[in-house]
Amino acid sequence: MKILINTEENRKVFRGDYICTGQCFEGYIRLSGEEHVDTRIAAIFRPGKEIRIGNARSAGSGKCQVIHSERVYEIPYLKKGFDSRQEAYMMLLSDTVLRNGKGELCGLDFNDDTVKAEFESRLGVSELKIAQASTSVRTVAGYNRTWGAPLPSMTVYEAGSVFHLKYEGILLAGKMESLCDTGIGIRRNEGFGRVLFLKDYERVRWKQSEGITSGQEIIHKDSDVSELTVQQRQTLLTAARGYYRQQLEAASQSYILNHPLKRGGVSRSFIGTAEARLLKQQYNPEKARQDLSDFFDHVKEKETSRRVQSKKAVTDSFREQILRILDTPLEETLFYGREDKAAADVPFRRKGYVMGLPTKEFFTEEEEKRYKIKLAIRMIRFERKEERDDS
Repeated sequence: MKILINTEENRKVFRGDYICTGQCFEGYIRLSGEEHVDTRIAAIFRPGKEIRIGNARSAGSGKCQVIHSERVYEIPYLKKGFDSRQEAYMMLLSDTVLRNGKGELCGLDFNDDTVKAEFESRLGVSELKIAQASTSVRTVAGYNRTWGAPLPSMTVYEAGSVFHLKYEGILLAGKMESLCDTGIGIRRNEGFGRVLFLKDYERVRWKQSEGITSGQEIIHKDSDVSELTVQQRQTLLTAARGYYRQQLEAASQSYILNHPLKRGGVSRSFIGTAEARLLKQQYNPEKARQDLSDFFDHVKEKETSRRVQSKKAVTDSFREQILRILDTPLEETLFYGREDKAAADVPFRRKGYVMGLPTKEFFTEEEEKRYKIKLAIRMIRFERKEERDDS
């Protein structure tokens, strides 16, 4: 749904709001004394009829279907405000960030005189403070089409954060409704800073179950991209491809530094020959893997014939490291199978997916094999560089 705002008086929290499909709404129409108005309204809102609301209706937005309608003689929830003495619970309905007296971004900091004075004035109370808070934060960014430039990123409170406010005096319903209508903090015309006051929140002891039994299902729900248009999906694929390659590159550099090749007693010529064989077939991963394996087998046969009493060939350790890189899935090597990388440091919320899209859609199996060849070559070169630096 897209809302058009024409006048400065009505310019409160939102300039536009978009609501997902499949949601139900309950609304009320207060009737005047005009005769037969209720009959005409009942005809418009008869069950099963399709209506369109909001802006961008010609583009397909705002399509709704009436489920039920009836005449009532009082409107429940007429007011979203209520008088509250000495304490109140305020919940954020959207991400929120404020600016203090120095012009810096901040949270709900009542130690700052400017922030405290503004809230006390708008709420009509004194000695305002936060008794308790349940919050989480995240980093958001954006893009200004008018300026043609990205907006600076900022840390904000996430929607759903709750603040237990205490103060001296009575917070009147009118003040409460005014704050709900206008919002708090900065960038309110973009949807930030929506708030709601909760009545009898301290009596809540249990939360209603959402029917989600595991974190994996939550990820599936958050990552649903089935409703995207072809153009939107293509844009998302481009962004996911760039982000995925960026993360692969960063993880590769970290892996090379933290997991250097253990050369053991192998000669320089052996390492140089292994690198040359990979370089020769780097765009033909299957051939490169076979060629390198044949070379390792040949060298091992020669070592075995020369060292009859040795249980393990000198090149075995080096061989195992290189072939492990070529045979192990790339994500397992760089992200999920590393002992030096905690699960919280992995940049992807779900294995095999980026931004809700399967990685196979933008990073093919052939590309993954070539990238593993490239990683093995870089590790060999790094080892040889370290050797030269030591010399």
